[in-house]
Amino acid sequence: MAATRDPGIIPRNNPAALSPSSLEDGTTDSATWPPPSRFLVVNGVEVRLKFCRTCKIHRAPRSYHCAVCDNCVGKFDQHCPWISQCVGLRNYRFYLLLMCSALAFYAFILKLDAANAEVFSYLVTALPETFALAALSFMAMCVLACLLASHAFLVAKNKTSHERYKGPYRSSPDPYDKGVVGNIKECLFDKLPPPRVDFRAAAEAEQNFGSSVQPSAGGDNDDGELNFGSSR
Repeated sequence: MAATRDPGIIPRNNPAALSPSSLEDGTTDSATWPPPSRFLVVNGVEVRLKFCRTCKIHRAPRSYHCAVCDNCVGKFDQHCPWISQCVGLRNYRFYLLLMCSALAFYAFILKLDAANAEVFSYLVTALPETFALAALSFMAMCVLACLLASHAFLVAKNKTSHERYKGPYRSSPDPYDKGVVGNIKECLFDKLPPPRVDFRAAAEAEQNFGSSVQPSAGGDNDDGELNFGSSR
C-alpha cells in the first residue's frame, strides 16, 4: 500500500497557458513571469505559496516538488528509495504500518535465532549463516526502532520530515499544531482525501485511442476507404 498508493500527487497546470512560449500570444506578461508567490493565512500565520516552475502551479501549503518523481506531492514527507515512492498525505500512515511490520518481522527472526542459548551457540559454530542472520536482524531492528521513534515525534508535533529539515516555522508558531491528541488523530485516523489524479482514466483513454486507429483485416471497403474497427 505504501509503495503502490498515490501519495497525494497534485495535478499539473496546462503548460501552454502559462509557459513563456505563450508570451507571443499575449496570454502571459513577461514582466510577471514567473508569477509571484501568493500568501495564505492559516490559523493566524501567513504561509507562502511558492510557484512551481515544472508543474506551473502555486503549490498548496506543506506540498513540495519531488525531484525524483517529478511531481508536486501534498504534505510531502520524503522520497523513500526502499519503496521507490514518495511519502505524502495519502500514504504516510501506510508507510508507518510498513515500518512497524518490518520491525515485528525482524524481531521475530531474532527471537527464533536466539531462543535457546545452547542451540544458538551450536548453530553459530556449525552454521555461521545463523549468526549473520541474527546480526542482520538486530541491526535492522535498531535502525527501524530509531526511525519509528523519529516519526512518532513528528506525528505528535504534526510535522513532516521535510518541514523538520527546512524549519519553516522557527520564527513563528506552527499553524498546524493541534496538540498531541489532535495531531495523532489527524495523521492516523482522519479520512484521507480522494486522489486528485485519475491514472486509470488516462490509461483507458490511451487504450481506446490505440484500438480506434487500428485498421481491420477487411482492408478497403467498397468506397475505397479504409475500414476501422470490426469488419463487416
